[in-house]
Amino acid sequence: MDLKKLREFLVQCELNFCDRPQAFCLDSWKVGFALSFLKGIALSFLKGIALTWFKPDLLNTIPGTEPPWANNYSEFVIELTTNFGPHNPVGDAKHQLNNLSMKDGNHINKYIVEFNCLTTQVHGYGEGTLHHMFYNRLPDHIKDEIACIGHQHALLGAQV
Repeated sequence: MDLKKLREFLVQCELNFCDRPQAFCLDSWKVGFALSFLKGIALSFLKGIALTWFKPDLLNTIPGTEPPWANNYSEFVIELTTNFGPHNPVGDAKHQLNNLSMKDGNHINKYIVEFNCLTTQVHGYGEGTLHHMFYNRLPDHIKDEIACIGHQHALLGAQV
């Protein structure tokens, strides 16, 4: 699970929780809901822990054997991000930002959204540096059009 997918997943969960607060008034219900939508390696990892927790053992019922995140959604999110999030999210965002470019066949809107999303995750870049990075990674045909209408005016319109 990559950081982008993890963030999207958690945002979608939060949107559901906000939309139906009565249905998710307990953290355990939030955890159960989120678990039901996990896929891939995250599901495999947590399923191993969750199956031992959910598996009824009528002879050996031991209270408190559930994982620490079972009844605490914040702990569940920490478990997910610790095991499946990046180890250095700022460094990863900087690396992605430094390697981001708009390809010739892509739409400018996608490039702008990706660029702006990454810039919210990094610190220490000045506005001028970000404008320079944004502009230099555009395809030449777009740079030519920007040159015709004015460099600064076009970049400000992109709301970098």
